Amino acid sequence: MKTVKPFLFLITIMIAVLSGCKKDQNNPAEPTAENDSRLVGSWVLTKITIPLLNDSTLTPQEAGVQITITFNSNGKFSSVTIDSSGQSTDSGTWSTKDNKHLTLKFDDGTSQDGDYTISGTTASLNWVIDMEGLQVPAILDFSKKAAKKATTDTRKPIKHRLKIF
Repeated sequence: MKTVKPFLFLITIMIAVLSGCKKDQNNPAEPTAENDSRLVGSWVLTKITIPLLNDSTLTPQEAGVQITITFNSNGKFSSVTIDSSGQSTDSGTWSTKDNKHLTLKFDDGTSQDGDYTISGTTASLNWVIDMEGLQVPAILDFSKKAAKKATTDTRKPIKHRLKIF
């Protein structure tokens, strides 16, 4: 009888400890309350500004690059980049802090972050970009793509009758 009481006591403690554990709430695949919902949607690169070069401004065409990034409400993102080496696709998770700092965590384990602002349908990212092997600060301006509207067919159905001759 003496060995049963310590065993029951141990089982009771284990149940209490295990029932008090919560699922990890910092899972990056889950959206957080901090994520800026204004970023949700697809964005297309429209302008690149290089402050170190007297605020030189390039269009994506002049820079030889096209970038589209899509932020999903579930905290995931995907991006497509087209440049002289071809097309590449990246994906991962995104999060914001204080509606001014964006962090992208790529599926390959790397990450990138920087400050951002949003004005209407334009988002400006203060980012570090690679220019011919040099890491250079840049301001990347993106325009939000209009959401595709669901179309409703308003035409009246045509009734067909099969006529047999």
